[in-house]
Amino acid sequence: MLKYINCAICASSSYRPINTCKITEEDAKIKEEALTIVKCNACGLIFVNPQPEFSKEELAILYNKEYFNKGYMEFNEPFAFRLDCIEKYRKPGKILDVGSAGGEFLNLARDRGWEGCGVEVSDYAAELAIKKYNLHVFHGILEEARYQDNYFDAACAADILEHLDKPQNVLREIWRILNKAGLLYLSFPNAASCYYNFFTFICRFTHRNYFLLPYHLYHFSPSSIKLLLDKSGFDTLELIYSRSKSKLFFMNIFNFHDRIVVIARKRTQR
Repeated sequence: MLKYINCAICASSSYRPINTCKITEEDAKIKEEALTIVKCNACGLIFVNPQPEFSKEELAILYNKEYFNKGYMEFNEPFAFRLDCIEKYRKPGKILDVGSAGGEFLNLARDRGWEGCGVEVSDYAAELAIKKYNLHVFHGILEEARYQDNYFDAACAADILEHLDKPQNVLREIWRILNKAGLLYLSFPNAASCYYNFFTFICRFTHRNYFLLPYHLYHFSPSSIKLLLDKSGFDTLELIYSRSKSKLFFMNIFNFHDRIVVIARKRTQR
């Protein structure tokens, strides 16, 4: 089922289509044969609209063992890099990993002195993290975990925000459970990169799914993520351009930075 939505940043209902992507069984086994990517006319946020609505059962199928074995994690920055970015501003304390997958990041964080908790929607990944690393991982969505106010010193949401149907709600929940001046680490593909714009142009003719739909519902640029963070009660401290481990020849030759890492700090007042 598809549902039309307003912009997650400015709530505008004015947008223009950019591309329509065909969804194949190789992408994901969903009912929709095509999804449309639009751009908000007011603030410039790029997102899928209308968006598919997935039940918990459908999410379990989407984020199953096969999904985690497809190699998507290769697009992430090294786990040690995430901790280096956070520890530049904060000593080890309590850390939350939103979308903790198989627990590798939390396991490393524990080795470096952090007390970690995870939230993971995939039953396969949550069970793996608990059994393999003996971690505290909540199976479900963040809002259901009901952590205490001002509990965590830092939160990590690496390659997560673009997957969420309501990213603004998750950021507000992270704001609530972070303590004073708590840190937030984000990372995601850069929708303002040459890489993204190249495939946006090609897609107009091929309609191929170059954008990891239906998993990636939002496509953030540096400007749009700053707007969303500001609205959610965070000050952006640092924005780092990164590059995925792409096998595309021209990506390596020209060193295109197709990813963004953001370090933000909770404001006292939203």
